[in-house]
Formats: sequence, structure tokens, C-alpha cells
Amino acid sequence: MDRKELNIFFADRIFNLSDVFKDQQELDTDVLTKWLYNLFEEKELMLKHFHEHGEFPDGKNAKLCSPIKYKQIFYIHVFVALSLILFYNVGLWLFF
Repeated sequence: MDRKELNIFFADRIFNLSDVFKDQQELDTDVLTKWLYNLFEEKELMLKHFHEHGEFPDGKNAKLCSPIKYKQIFYIHVFVALSLILFYNVGLWLFF
């Protein structure tokens, strides 16, 4: 079975919790909820722009987006599965 070539785009960023909770002494769920909703809205705007123009908006987010081919995802899944089997067996050997 031959699959159509697919491009899958990932846009990833790293956030520091200290930036999210700038003025908070402890983790506040309301602040985190508001931040997550804002992040979700930002993601939806990026997707809308992508579907309308075929590319992500200019700026730092566009630089972080990279296409991944379908075959690459298959190989990633195989690698993860084999790694889990290996670590499970090594763990059994070491600890039991």
C-alpha cells in the first residue's frame, strides 16, 4: 500500500514557568488557565493563517515550524517501540 506523501508541521516553543507566573509567589490555577487559553487562541490564529495562505505567519513561530514526512513518523514510532522493549528488558535484567 503506497501512501500519499504528507507534510506534517510542528511548531514548538519552550516556556519558563517563571515567565508565566511573573508576579505570583505560588502556582495559581487561574493564571495558568488564562495563559493556556491565550496560547490556544494564538495557535488557532496560526492555523487559520496557514489554511488561508499555505504558510505560517512571519516571525519567530515560522522559524520553528519544520515539515516532517510520513515515513519519518513511521521510523520515529519504530524507534520508540524498540527503545521501550530494550529498556524494559534491561530493567528486568538489572532489577529482578
